[in-house]
Amino acid sequence: MDKKPSFSRRVTEHLLARALSASMSLKGIEHGKGCRAVHRLPDLQNDGRMSIGHDVVFRSKNGRVSITADPGAEVSIGAAAYINSLTVIHAWRRISIGSCCRIGEMCFISDTNFHEIEEGQGAIVKPVTLGRNVWLGRGVVVLPGVTIGDHAVVGAGSVVTKDVPARALATGVPAQVVRSLRASDTYIRP
Repeated sequence: MDKKPSFSRRVTEHLLARALSASMSLKGIEHGKGCRAVHRLPDLQNDGRMSIGHDVVFRSKNGRVSITADPGAEVSIGAAAYINSLTVIHAWRRISIGSCCRIGEMCFISDTNFHEIEEGQGAIVKPVTLGRNVWLGRGVVVLPGVTIGDHAVVGAGSVVTKDVPARALATGVPAQVVRSLRASDTYIRP
């Protein structure tokens, strides 16, 4: 039997939801209804274009979620996504996160390596795409140019350097596909 949250918790959640909506509106972020911040507001820096679907949850219990869209960049987060504490998402050009994605604590997603590796090479900047219903375990790093397919799961602590196909489980450093997963097109992780 689910216990009903206390009155003070419901009031806090309501105030955080209103503050989140106001903050996103002030920063020019397109957002759907029902977005929530749990424990504290995320750090949203929008110098580009940011869109957040309805019913997205930002959980910042152990530290704030941080999302940045640099000038000319685009960040898109689909409906009913869940982004956990201390996750950092940084776009120089484009990051797209599909609906119903689950992103664990301390994940890092970036479409750039920020600095050149070799002299004269320049920084790498390639779009990142997470499909629908993707689950990133705790501490996953997603590097520039990666696409993770619908219903895929990436195990905790993995570093994703290349594409992960739909309905696959990938783990390790660098992440490698371990096996296929069963998931119907309508399946959504609880």
